[in-house]
This record gives sequence, C-alpha cells and structure tokens, in this order.
Amino acid sequence: MEEMTRGRRHAVGMLRQAAIHYHDPIRRLSNLDGNPSVFQGDPCVLATESTDIVIKLKVATALVCFIWRELNGQSQQLCQEVKEECFSLVAGQSVEKLLEVARSFSEASWCACHVKEVLTTVDALVDVLYNLQGLPLNRSGEIAVMSCKMVANLSGLLDQAASGIDNSEESTIHPATVVFNQVLEFLDSNTDMVQLILATGDCTVDPYSHVFDCWVSKLEEDAKKMCQAEKDREYIILLNNACDVWQMMRHPGASFWNVELVSRLICMIQRYRRGYFEECWVPLVLSLLKEDYPKNPRSSSLAEFTQGFVSICQRQMTWKVVPSLKYELRDEIKNLVVTPYKAFLHALQGNRRGLSLKRLMSRRRSQNEYTAEQLENKIGEFFES
Repeated sequence: MEEMTRGRRHAVGMLRQAAIHYHDPIRRLSNLDGNPSVFQGDPCVLATESTDIVIKLKVATALVCFIWRELNGQSQQLCQEVKEECFSLVAGQSVEKLLEVARSFSEASWCACHVKEVLTTVDALVDVLYNLQGLPLNRSGEIAVMSCKMVANLSGLLDQAASGIDNSEESTIHPATVVFNQVLEFLDSNTDMVQLILATGDCTVDPYSHVFDCWVSKLEEDAKKMCQAEKDREYIILLNNACDVWQMMRHPGASFWNVELVSRLICMIQRYRRGYFEECWVPLVLSLLKEDYPKNPRSSSLAEFTQGFVSICQRQMTWKVVPSLKYELRDEIKNLVVTPYKAFLHALQGNRRGLSLKRLMSRRRSQNEYTAEQLENKIGEFFES
C-alpha cells in the first residue's frame, strides 16, 4: 500500500502477493477447528468451554475488520474491485471460518442451565455478525437468518427453564423469569447491534416482543398448573414474577429504554391485579352491599361477609409477596373494603337502636363482627409469614 502511494505501477501486483503471503497466519488465527464442541453444538460442553472460543472469535473478527479498514481507508488510489480482491485473498477464508462458527453457534441447542455462558457466546455471535455485515461479503441475507435463529434460541431458553415452582412459596421467582431478566439485560446492552443485523436481511422479528411473549406463556402455564383452582393464589404468583421484572427495569443505573415492552409489562401487572381483586375481594364487598342495604341492612349479610373475610385470612395471611407489592396490595384492599364496611356498620347500628345494649353486645360477639378499625388492622397483617 505504501508502494501504491508512491505511484509504483507494479504496486497492485505486490499487494496481491502480500495478500497471499499473509493469508495463512491470519487464517490460522481464526481457525477454531481445534475445539470440536463448537461444531457438535453440545450446549453443556460449549457452555463450559466458551471463554477461549469467544476470545479467539472476537480477536479474529477484529483483525479481519481492521484489514478491511486499512485497505478501504488508506489505499485511495486503488479501485474498489482491487480492494475487495485483496481483502478476499488476505481474509476470505478467515471470514468463511468466522461465518461457519457463527452458524454453528446459532444452530446449537442452547441450554437454560448455563444461561450466563450461553449469553457470553451470544455476545460473541452478535459481535461477529454485526462486524462482518460491514465487510464486502454480499452475505447480509445469511447473517440475518443466523440472527433470527439467535432470537428464536433465546426464546427457547425460556421454554427450557425448569417448571420448578411446584409446592413453592408464592414469592418464589420462576426460573423462566430469572432467564428472562438476563436475556432482557443482554438485549438492552446490545440493542443497536442486534437491531442492525436483523435489519440487514429484512428480518421482521422483534427480539423484545418475541422473548416477552415466550416468558408470559411459560409463566402463566406453570402458575395455572401449580395453583389449579386457586385463582387468587395464581394471580399473586404472576404478580410477584411480573413485579420482579419491573424492579429489574427500574434498578438504579439501569437504562432500559424499550418503551413498548415497558408499556406491555405495566398492562400485564394491571391485568393481574385486577384479576386478583375481582376473584377475591369484589365478591366479598358485594356480599355486604345488597340493593337495599342503606335502608334495610341485614345481619345475615354481615355474617356472610365476616365468614368470607375469615376464610380469606386463613388462606392468604401467610402468602409471601415481594415487599414493594405487599404494601400496595394492603392499601388497595383497605380502600376497597373498609369504606363500604364502615357505611354498612353505620346503617346496621341505626337499625339496632331499638335493641338493649346487652343484647346488642351479645349479638356482636356471637357473629364475631369486626369493628372498622379491627378490620383495617387485620388487613395490615396480610402477606406476613
């Protein structure tokens, strides 16, 4: 290239000879054939041996990109065709090898039991595909296909996550949620590169939406199996997991920017909360508020309410709920239940004015009624071990 800048006519031939001369050591640097697990696609073996492979892969990718930048930027007098020919001579086989390894990574069966190692490998795959798509390869379609497979495999990690929440506490975070948080953090850290390599082949897959849908499907399916007919407990488990993701997104120092995904998660949390209250607390309040209760409050309605409230206490008092959600649910329950309860007691007491104080107290004790203050205090004890 220096000879070319001096106007030597034979410089192009010299450059071609140099390309042939340097081809072999560069090819050997990018040769990963020595590690058979790369091409066997064994996820467990690949996970435990990935560090050395990733380093080689990134170094080789950086090298071939550097070669192209040198050819493309400093050899002003070379035509584009000669630049691409020389690049092909120097780094062509290395690029083919890098694409072969990238293809092997994208087609491997990724294992959810080695999420950290898998994401390290995916990071290398993204690095290779992102950098290679800027080279004169005419392989953008192939790169996009590998990218789509990568997104599908990330979703597959969620499907593989163990359904290990049977007989667990309500606050136990589902393994799929743990994987989902890690995948989200990875995507958010590499979002520009991932979006660019997907766009090269007109790939329409949105990685965020794809993994989000897989996570929701896995979570809801397993929560339903775990709780069977206990819909209120199912909603609590779903809320605990959704709020765990929400806390990850809002963690100090986090820079999660995908507005659409944040919006979908908020809607999901609201839907679960609404389901919990409609399943559990709304019917309880309606047992008090009969159509004619202001004029004719019935002691039988109060007894029905008290029986229902005691039943909920026995089931839910010790349910485990993440702290941020615990206090919010308590406040919502109080707002929904205590105000109409006070109104009902006030109406009922007006009806009881004709009774003697002794009979009134006896009746209260027999029905095990709560005062409004006692009811509020009892709700304040919910979700405690």
